[in-house]
Amino acid sequence: MRPEALVKRLIAAALVFSSAPLLADSPATRQWVRAVAKAGGLNGEAFVSSLRIVNPNGATANVSLTFLPQSPIDGIFTAQGDNSSRTPVTVSVGANKTLALEDVVGSTFGGAAPFGIPAGAIQVDSDVPVSVLSRTFVANAKSATGVPGTYGFSIPAQIETQAVALGDTAYIPYISSAPGTGSGFRSNFIMANVGRVSGVPVASVLHVKLVRGDGSAVGERDYTLGKLSAAQQTNIAASFGVGVWATLEFVAWAGS
Repeated sequence: MRPEALVKRLIAAALVFSSAPLLADSPATRQWVRAVAKAGGLNGEAFVSSLRIVNPNGATANVSLTFLPQSPIDGIFTAQGDNSSRTPVTVSVGANKTLALEDVVGSTFGGAAPFGIPAGAIQVDSDVPVSVLSRTFVANAKSATGVPGTYGFSIPAQIETQAVALGDTAYIPYISSAPGTGSGFRSNFIMANVGRVSGVPVASVLHVKLVRGDGSAVGERDYTLGKLSAAQQTNIAASFGVGVWATLEFVAWAGS
């Protein structure tokens, strides 16, 4: 995450490499924003997402944005919404400029929710490398004393080498389950299937296992995702029937 406000004091640290590292947020021509929304929460929260596209090049960037809406997860843990025929929206970002897209789901994609969920992922394709950052926040938040404001989080876009590829094993080290929806911390698990075989989108299977801190398994299951589909398992630890912190391990492979 990246802070949204400046503070008066900054403590800076630097890593020194013997060879030149990649930029902290290296621009790319294809990348994915994993989670955007224009939706209401369980307690009346108004979740909204904004996008920033930075063009560090000396020429205009022509950028295609393809919205991949979430589809519901059914009783056998499949989310089969097919997004392979979605029409992209094209925007232009001037040389060395930043384009701000506020309320990107509502303004850029017209609040699209073909599967009944106004949330999803965005595929970003550009003719020159660009850098993309999303922010999702609660627009109607208030402090403990009732002062209006916002709170949320920022997520950089991911490139292909950062995705969980066929046969990869990945981990989310901290998964928590709250005792109820009104207090505590709970973890939602968001998935976006961008798998292709010979350039053609395919369904994919994600094997998920929840593991306690002592190494014992709480449970495991398969999620099947349709072509370019996206989905969210709300409060995933509770969906396994536990109320403690744990680690989520998942392996991806192609389906049919």
